[in-house]
Amino acid sequence: MDQPGRIKKTDVIKRSIFINGHKTSVSLENEFWQGLREIADHDRTTVAMLVERIDRARNTCNLSSAIRVFVFNHFRDEKNSGGEKHHPALVVAKKRRTQMDPHLATLKRRHKAIEDEIADALRHRSTDDLMIGDLKRRKLHLKEEIERLSTVDSKTH
Repeated sequence: MDQPGRIKKTDVIKRSIFINGHKTSVSLENEFWQGLREIADHDRTTVAMLVERIDRARNTCNLSSAIRVFVFNHFRDEKNSGGEKHHPALVVAKKRRTQMDPHLATLKRRHKAIEDEIADALRHRSTDDLMIGDLKRRKLHLKEEIERLSTVDSKTH
């Protein structure tokens, strides 16, 4: 029987998930898995795609912690706005602009470096097509991330 004011123990559930083409294990309390599913359903996406977005946006903490913070912030913001649903990407966007600008600049430099690498590879006929394809995928991933962060950043200012 639950006693008022007493913290209930929750089970930590470990699940395998594919993110960015790699299988990884994530351990979360069931309540966080449920929250993550609710957010994904609301955004009409999959849990895996939502976790990929969280993974790309995290700084230094481990993935499980980043997910917990993301879910917590999502529902806290929803509560504070009177129940109005927020897009999960906006939670990530609340980083201070001073933190975001250097990150965007780094992503843009990496994008340019890969663009130059692709151009160089195309000039040499001996370059492997698979390598060029990989470079193009990495460049596209960076472009999408730059656009996402730029869009989110502009909405918050």
